[in-house]
Amino acid sequence: MGRDSSDGRALLLLALIVLGGVAYKALSLNPNFCDTNSDNLQLKELSNLPVDSSSVTNRDLLNASYWSLVGSSVKDTLGGLFSNTYLGLVNKSQDWRNWSLRNFPNDSSWVGFRVESSIYGQMARLESDSTRTDNAADARATVRNFFASISGYSFASLDFISYNGLTSIRTFFETGSAPQALCVTFPGQLAQLYHLAFDPTVPQNRRAQYLGQAIAITSVMVVLSGHDQFADRLKIALDRVGLLDAWPAIKPYLAKLGTTISTKAASLTFSVLQKIAQRFPQNSPWYTGLTIDRIEAMSEVLKEKGFSDEAIEGEIGKLAKVADGSANPDDVPFAADVSSYDDGGGIRVKLNSANRIFLYSDSHGIQSIKVSFLEKEVAGFVKERLGPLKVRILEKGATLYLRYEAGETWRPPVSGDVAGPNDVLTITVNVLTRDDFIGNLREISFGNTVGARWVSDVTKLRGFSVRGNDLRIDATQYPPIEGVSGFKLSGPVSDSFGSYNQWTTLDFQIKDLFGNTRGMRIYHDGYHSPWLGILGGDHYRSVYTLSYDGARLRVVYTSSREFNVATLYMSDPSVFYDLGEVGPSSLSPIPAVSKIYEIQSVDFPRPLEKNMIFEGTGYDHGRVGAEIAYTVGKVRYGLQDLVIREPSMGGADLITQDRTVVMQARFIQDFSQFKGMNWEEALQSQLGKLVSKLGQDFENNHSLVRGYAVLSYVDPSQPNVIKTIVAEVSAPVMRP
Repeated sequence: MGRDSSDGRALLLLALIVLGGVAYKALSLNPNFCDTNSDNLQLKELSNLPVDSSSVTNRDLLNASYWSLVGSSVKDTLGGLFSNTYLGLVNKSQDWRNWSLRNFPNDSSWVGFRVESSIYGQMARLESDSTRTDNAADARATVRNFFASISGYSFASLDFISYNGLTSIRTFFETGSAPQALCVTFPGQLAQLYHLAFDPTVPQNRRAQYLGQAIAITSVMVVLSGHDQFADRLKIALDRVGLLDAWPAIKPYLAKLGTTISTKAASLTFSVLQKIAQRFPQNSPWYTGLTIDRIEAMSEVLKEKGFSDEAIEGEIGKLAKVADGSANPDDVPFAADVSSYDDGGGIRVKLNSANRIFLYSDSHGIQSIKVSFLEKEVAGFVKERLGPLKVRILEKGATLYLRYEAGETWRPPVSGDVAGPNDVLTITVNVLTRDDFIGNLREISFGNTVGARWVSDVTKLRGFSVRGNDLRIDATQYPPIEGVSGFKLSGPVSDSFGSYNQWTTLDFQIKDLFGNTRGMRIYHDGYHSPWLGILGGDHYRSVYTLSYDGARLRVVYTSSREFNVATLYMSDPSVFYDLGEVGPSSLSPIPAVSKIYEIQSVDFPRPLEKNMIFEGTGYDHGRVGAEIAYTVGKVRYGLQDLVIREPSMGGADLITQDRTVVMQARFIQDFSQFKGMNWEEALQSQLGKLVSKLGQDFENNHSLVRGYAVLSYVDPSQPNVIKTIVAEVSAPVMRP
C-alpha cells in the first residue's frame, strides 16, 4: 500500500514537471505571446513563429495518417467554434444562407459558397502542400507560413461574428489544454498551440490535436478577413436592415435560440427584429434588444413546459405578425410575455443589484413589468388597489408576497434568502387573498429561552382556518400547564392586509371571557416563518411566547427591549379561589365607606395561583388581586357581568358591563416595601388609596351606583394565610 501510494505521487510529480516544462518551453520561445496587451497588437507576433527545420516532429507532416488525426481535430474544433459564431448559423441553416445571399454585397459570388467547405479546402491544400515533397523542413515551413499569413489581419472580425466576443472563443480554447490557460490573449493561445504541435515531449496524438486546433482558428480568420471578407460583408448586410448598432446586444440571444431551440427559431426572431428596427428606427438598439430578450425568455419557458421546437417556432411566427401591425415598439415584447405566461405558465424575470425584479436592461435603461401586463394576466388585479401579490418562483419552489405600491411599473424586491442579483427566475403572479394567506401559514413556534414565568417551554400555533369571519388557531404547549397541553384561539379577522417592511400583515382580535378584544397581527412574507404581534399602546409589539393555564392566556411580548405580559381570560378564574369565613376588619373606619369586613382566608384549589403569590412579580400579584376581587364580586354580590380589565388600560380594575358597579383591587405580598409603617398601618393606607380611586371613578362615570375596594394580602403573622379586606362604597347622591 505504501509503495503504491509513493509511486502514484512520484508519477503525479513527474507529470506536473513535464507539463510545466512544456508550457515553459512554449512561453520561453516568445514571451510576448502571453502579454496582456490587445489581441490586434500581437497578431504581428505570429510572423515570428520559428521554423525549426531540425525538429524530429517535422516528419509527422509527411505522414497521411498523422494528417488524418489533424483533420479530426479540425472538425471537432470547428464544431465548437461555429457554435460560438454567426458562421454556424449560415453553415447549418438555409434560412440564414438565404438572408446572407439577399443582403450581403456581391451576392452572386456567394451562390456556391459554403463556410465549412471553404475551411476544409484550406486544410486539404495545406496537407497537400506539406506532403507532396519528401522534405520535412519544407513541410514545417509551409505550415508555419500558413499561420503567419494572418499576422496582418485584425481580430475585430472574429470578435464581431463571435456571439460573446473574443472572450467566448478564448474560453473555448482554454478548455482544450492546461498549458493554454497560461495565456490570456488569442495570439498567445495560437502561438502555444503551434509550439505544442511540434514539441517532441508531447505525445504524437496530442500534437495532432493542437495542430488541428491552430489550423481551424487560422482558417476561420482567413475566411473572415482574407479574400472572402465575410465579417465586413456581414456588417454591410446588418446595416442595410437597420441592425448594425444593435448587433452586439442581439447576437448572444441568436446563439442561444439557435442552440436551445433551432436555427429556424433564431431566423424567425431575426426577421422580427428587422421589422422593429425598420418601423421604429429611433432608439432601435434598445427596442430590438428588449424584443429579442423577451422572445428568448418566452422560448425558454415554453421549452421547459414541454413545447416542441416546431411549436415554439410557431409562437415566434405569431410575434412576427404582431410586429407587422404594431403601433408601439413595446407591442412585441409584451406579446411574447403574454404568450409565455398564458401558454408556458410563467414569465421569466431577472434580479438587479438591489435584488429587484426587472425584465431587461442595457446602457439605455431598464424595463420592468408593466402594470398593464398585470391587469391583463392577473385575475382580480386592479391598478388603483394597492396591496400584496402572491408570487411563485418556479425554480426555487418558493412563494413570496410582494407588494404593488402604485405606478405604471412593478419592480418589487426579492428576499436575498430566495435568490440573488443576476439570477434569472420564472414567476407566476396572483392577487393574494385572505384564504391564500391563512392557508399558506406554517407553524409558528415559540421557545421560552429567557425563562418567563408561568408559560411553557415550547408553544406552537398551527391549524389556521377561517370560519365565518373568525380566525381559528389550534395551539399546543409543552410541558402542559395545570394539565393543559392544547388550546384554541379565535376571534374576528380583518378582510384586508397591511404591510410592515417587506412583510404582509393580517390583523385579528382575540375575544376573552368578558367580551374584551386584544388586537393581534400575523406577519408573513410567504416564504420565511411567520411571526406574531400584539397591540400594545399605539403599536404592535413582537410576541415572544404565549401559554394557557386553563383560565389565563398569557402573552409575553417585547416593548422597548423589555418583556411585558398581557393576560386574557378565556374562562372563569373564580373557580381557582375558595373564599373563607367573613369577620370584622380591624382597620379604622374610613369616610365614604358604608361597610367593611374581612374574609379570614382565601384558599387555592390548585398550586399555580399560590405560586404566583409567593414566587411571582408585581404583575402576577396584581392579577391574583384582581381575580380575588372578581371572585368576591361574583360569589358574594352576584355580579355576573363583572369584567377584569388589563392594568395597562388604566381606570377601574374591574367594572360591570352595565357600568353601574366598579371595583379597585390590590394584593400585598411583602410589607417591607412600606418604609416607616407596620403592616396594619400599611393596610390602612392602601385601603384609603383604593377608596380614593373609587371616588375618582364616581366622578368620571356618573352611571356608577356603588363600588368596592378589595385589598388582599399575605398575613405577616400567618405567612401561609391570604386574607381579603372588602370595603363597600356608595356613589355620592348628588354629583355634578
